[in-house]
Amino acid sequence: MDSFEATLDADRLPAISLVTRRLQRLIDQGFLEAAPGALAWELVTHAWALRPALFDGREGPRPHPLAVAAIALAEAVRLESFRGDAPLQAIYVLALSTLLDGIAREGELLRLQEVDRHLLDAARAVRLGHLHGDRLDPLRKPS
Repeated sequence: MDSFEATLDADRLPAISLVTRRLQRLIDQGFLEAAPGALAWELVTHAWALRPALFDGREGPRPHPLAVAAIALAEAVRLESFRGDAPLQAIYVLALSTLLDGIAREGELLRLQEVDRHLLDAARAVRLGHLHGDRLDPLRKPS
């Protein structure tokens, strides 16, 4: 791994850690069988790759790790919807819900920016079942 790749991984690590913890809880409760760290890395990396300039700060301020984790889980929900894997989709909805509920409880303590609110609004819409539609998809390149 070169230093550029190491930097990218370091930028993603806080979000990966947040997703890992949510997945580990679901594993502990028997809902999921997986390696939580590897799965979290895959989910965050997939979301990041869809719109890297959004996450790496080229399009404005970098999003908060909580917002990155939320949109990565929301994208996983959307992806499993497309694939037709309802049980895995439900597991990701559960992980997303616990993350969003935690963010709502911390609310004003977090220093969220406009980009974070946009990502969190999109993640909330996915949690509510609004899975398709460009307006709700901040990971698709704006036209």
